[in-house]
Amino acid sequence: MTKMKPLKPLMVAPFENEDGEWHSIIAVIRHQILPSLMKYGSRLFLPSSHPFGANLYFLPLIDGFKVFRPRRQKLPEFIYLLSGQRYLWVNGKWLKLVEGQGAFVPEQVEYFPFGVANGFLLPCDSLGLIVHPEGGILVRTRLTEVSYQRSVHFFVSEPILMQRYKDWRLNLTSHTATADEIIFDIFGMLLKLQPIGFTLISDLKTQMLNLPFALKRAINLLHRAYNISVTITQLSHYSFVSEVQLYRLFRRWLGISPYGYLTNLRMKIAKEFLTKTLLGISDIAFLVGYTSRSMFSFNFHKAFGFFPAAVRYSKLRSFNPFTSPMKFAHP
Repeated sequence: MTKMKPLKPLMVAPFENEDGEWHSIIAVIRHQILPSLMKYGSRLFLPSSHPFGANLYFLPLIDGFKVFRPRRQKLPEFIYLLSGQRYLWVNGKWLKLVEGQGAFVPEQVEYFPFGVANGFLLPCDSLGLIVHPEGGILVRTRLTEVSYQRSVHFFVSEPILMQRYKDWRLNLTSHTATADEIIFDIFGMLLKLQPIGFTLISDLKTQMLNLPFALKRAINLLHRAYNISVTITQLSHYSFVSEVQLYRLFRRWLGISPYGYLTNLRMKIAKEFLTKTLLGISDIAFLVGYTSRSMFSFNFHKAFGFFPAAVRYSKLRSFNPFTSPMKFAHP
């Protein structure tokens, strides 16, 4: 394994433009990934590894928890590089991706998302699809020389995705052309789906039309970053007003603080997760921005008057093994 070199961790930050929104992710799939799959098939996600002359080190990240060494991947993941260059560590080997290439990270292998070559960060923009027994998780990430940005984890509820993934692996092993058709079908299915929370946020946007410009900018950033830790300083800077003025705008027009708005948004999305999926409560907490299940449960009870388990166990649900936080090594 590559020897670790002390590097300053990059703290996650939200996208400050629409690149981190669902419609932009769908556009990437439609206009970049699907055409590439038509041309290359499964080979798009099967790059070859080779020795590098550069000295490569793991780039430490802080995204709710510290990511500073390879971790065993719980779930399979497909990664597509939209622009730039990127090193990633998969199963004991470094891979280098360039614009238009993809990589596949199988489940139960060691994985680290970013490498640093000779002390220099390689800017890149990536889209990842994590296949889950309940559906798919899409997340866009962007690495610059000074920042690590990501979108929220967009979760689409469609259990057939996992079965199609298993079919793909089976046909890939058999070296049949069917594998190319299946991987195209997997990404094509995503165009027809909407993530948990999409309708809620779309409805909230229609209610923002008459709000002041600065307040709308702040709310839009919270919508793009509801599972990312955003400080009031970041929010006010993005909104072009002072922190005090931003608080006043939220209180005057919405009757709530910025943090209160974010918490309410998280709780509403969490309730949708509980009623529409079989995800474990700790997974749901993670997907709406909590590293602590107890804090998530406390805020959920405060918002609705009952705990998340009351929603989950009020219906007959099958056993779900994914009850500990996912802690993705982000694409």
